[in-house]
Amino acid sequence: MKKNYKLIIIGGGLVGLSTAYNLVTNYNGYSTVKGEDILVLEKNKFFNDKGSSAGSTRQFRYQYTEKYMTELVIQSIPDWQKLQQFTTNSLIEHVGSLWFGDPKLPTTEGGINPAEKTMDKTGVPY
Repeated sequence: MKKNYKLIIIGGGLVGLSTAYNLVTNYNGYSTVKGEDILVLEKNKFFNDKGSSAGSTRQFRYQYTEKYMTELVIQSIPDWQKLQQFTTNSLIEHVGSLWFGDPKLPTTEGGINPAEKTMDKTGVPY
């Protein structure tokens, strides 16, 4: 039987599945498409460890050298809280972070001074 879809999402990783979920769950107060109108294609099995969002854990952090990245993290909190309602597993653990390196280096091993400035600008305590 031939089926036509309104939307085909290539990739069933974090972004692809999040896109499908938010389209179906009446995100932001308007219905976009019904679940049966969406096809998610994934070359591996779903929830695999081969993609960029592979594995079951990630670091959730505020310290970025780019202000827009920290702002995106802050803006994502309500969505994480909404998603948390659907599971008893804790999605975000609030723990401390020890970040060290050469503050003069502009890399992830450094970048401390620019991240400090970003956190100051966005009101993130550290």
